[in-house]
Amino acid sequence: MQTPTPAGKTFYDRWGWLVLILSLACVPFAYYGAGQAVQSNVNKVEDWLPKSYRETDELSRFRKFFPSDQFIIVSWEGCKLGEDPSNAEGDDPRIAKLISLVTPGEVAPDDVDAVDAKKYFKSAQSGRTLLEQLTTGQHALSHEEAVERLKGAVLGPDGRQTCVIVSLDPSTSGKLKPVLGHGQKRIFRPNIPPGVLRRLVEKAGITDENLHLGGPPVDNISIDEEGERTLVRLAGFSGILGLFLAWWSLRSLLLTWIVFLCSVTSAAAALAVIWATGETVDAIVLSMPSLVYVLAISGAVHFINYYQEAVHDGGLHGATERAVIHAVKPAILCSLTTAFGLLSLCSSELVPIRKFGLYSASGVMILNVVLFFILPAALHLLRYAKRWELSPEEMLAKQSQQSLLKNSTGTKETFSERFWGAFSGFIVRNHVTVFGASLLLCGIVGLGLAKTRTSIDLLELFDSQARILKDYRWLEQHLGKLVPLEILIEFDRGSLANSANANTEEVSAEDIGKLSFLERMETTLKVQEAI
Repeated sequence: MQTPTPAGKTFYDRWGWLVLILSLACVPFAYYGAGQAVQSNVNKVEDWLPKSYRETDELSRFRKFFPSDQFIIVSWEGCKLGEDPSNAEGDDPRIAKLISLVTPGEVAPDDVDAVDAKKYFKSAQSGRTLLEQLTTGQHALSHEEAVERLKGAVLGPDGRQTCVIVSLDPSTSGKLKPVLGHGQKRIFRPNIPPGVLRRLVEKAGITDENLHLGGPPVDNISIDEEGERTLVRLAGFSGILGLFLAWWSLRSLLLTWIVFLCSVTSAAAALAVIWATGETVDAIVLSMPSLVYVLAISGAVHFINYYQEAVHDGGLHGATERAVIHAVKPAILCSLTTAFGLLSLCSSELVPIRKFGLYSASGVMILNVVLFFILPAALHLLRYAKRWELSPEEMLAKQSQQSLLKNSTGTKETFSERFWGAFSGFIVRNHVTVFGASLLLCGIVGLGLAKTRTSIDLLELFDSQARILKDYRWLEQHLGKLVPLEILIEFDRGSLANSANANTEEVSAEDIGKLSFLERMETTLKVQEAI
């Protein structure tokens, strides 16, 4: 028979409302922090450079002494000079118009685009402006020589296809969405307009279909936006899949909805931790919420099954507490092992990988707070478990069934029970063979490790048909290679002649065999000519 219901109040009878109210009071902060974290999405090439690499130190030192401008290459179908390179009248008029828009003179305070252009852009050049610089002045080149020199850079192989190179103000670093973003339509909030450069390109009469952009800022903003789109796609796919699995396991719309809300809250709280610690997200970390969401779905479904069993075995009174006690040990052990596995990624020298490991581990532990505070309190206060409570007759029938199962006689097994019973029996009877076959299979699959190749090329994060890769292929075909090469020639102090003798014909004994300033310049020119 069913255990009589004691008169005393349990923990959740006394404190259920308080636990739920305090937990729900923290939920808005979790969603706010998650939104702020997603808005902080930034991807930097430097984050993918291991700190222990010699090349990383050399790049850092090079940028310290030779800071380079952030530039954007803008070109389009028809961005060409005239037939006669010495005459600017035949040029595409949109070239000069875009340059005038990007670098405005006096700015009217009500012209938002001009104000933004003044704020974000430092200068703009094109094939025409560089031709004029090379063909004027004391050491002017002929137009033919200038065109040949600029081919493969700002002029294409035909000598006419060109581009506009827009240099960004140094303060723009890390603030590329107002410059290059595609804009965003939002519900219940003001829409985010496209970046100022895209607005100016449209004003110049250049359609988006014909536009081609390149340069490091374009790489970064493309990865930012693709990471956010990936988050939306992953959230949508994992959300639908999680809802279906929860409903299939629970067969209750109310329980499915509760599980879904708890799982989404867990994912939001995991993102909020990133914002709370002052860090930013990147394309890799944005895949973390889906991981936490799926694990939370699994944990919530398990807990509800524990809860149902607790009601069946001991009645409704105290079932919530018994379910928590039953579930907390395996849940914590599972979460700890998963968290330790994710924390092992922190040994990586790559910042995005370390972030993913650290914040995924914290998210796995945070979901336990949701599962053992919000979920039990909500289920207890909704009194949903009343429908699970067995009548005395059902309790006797269950006890009889359990007794029959123990005796293994007179029971009618379902297809699922027969299948899994036969399967497990086969494994037990042939455990040595199964063990050997499993090792062999692992070895065969492990052979693929020899063909694994690692890469930190950020452009490989994109699909082969992504817009940025199409733009780069077009630019390299019509202009030239886009990867710059900068070489620093350094002379150690032991090879330098005394500068005091630089303007005299005397050469001291200690300066014999050492390089004067002139000789160092000649060496640099020889290297340049060889390249």
